[in-house]
Amino acid sequence: LERQLDHDTMLSPPLYPVLLEVFDYRPGNTIPMALLFLALSVATVTLWIRWLETRGLSLFWLVAFALMPAPVWYTINASADSINAFLFCLFFLSFFKDRSNYLDKIIVFISVILLILCRPTSISLIGFLVAFALINVIRKKGEKFPLFIVFVFVLLSAPVMFFYYPYAVKFLQASSDFALFGFYPGDYLSGIFGGLPRVLD
Repeated sequence: LERQLDHDTMLSPPLYPVLLEVFDYRPGNTIPMALLFLALSVATVTLWIRWLETRGLSLFWLVAFALMPAPVWYTINASADSINAFLFCLFFLSFFKDRSNYLDKIIVFISVILLILCRPTSISLIGFLVAFALINVIRKKGEKFPLFIVFVFVLLSAPVMFFYYPYAVKFLQASSDFALFGFYPGDYLSGIFGGLPRVLD
């Protein structure tokens, strides 16, 4: 897929490349950044386990969660996925906290900004926050996340969305010729299981 993309017009989310530069990540000097990612990964798994424990999950299932392939993968894979997993964990646990305070709102704010700088798909969180705030306004409930902060998110994200636009266009153009399990994107859109009802297919 990467060979099909025009690297002259490719734009990468800046957070991960910045870390590569700061830690001077290269052959012969991988340990400093690897230790950072190991710490982030352990923190991610620990936070999720504590959250699950507060919801009454038994010790057996807590251990099973810790040994699942995904958490283990994040502890050994120094990539943007590990950063994204940690930041989303902070966002989720702070946003859906039973009794949130101003510190939680600050954590949500910072984590969303960093998520957008880490992965283009994180822009979808802006849509979630806008929808959540509007639903609270319509229902005339006390807003868990002030609407004006959502607008601040949108304003701050606008330049980033413009920054990612060429990336999205090039990726879509290249992925149209990229097969997954022998099927192209157009095949999935038109349906690959003839025996299923159209909606399900």
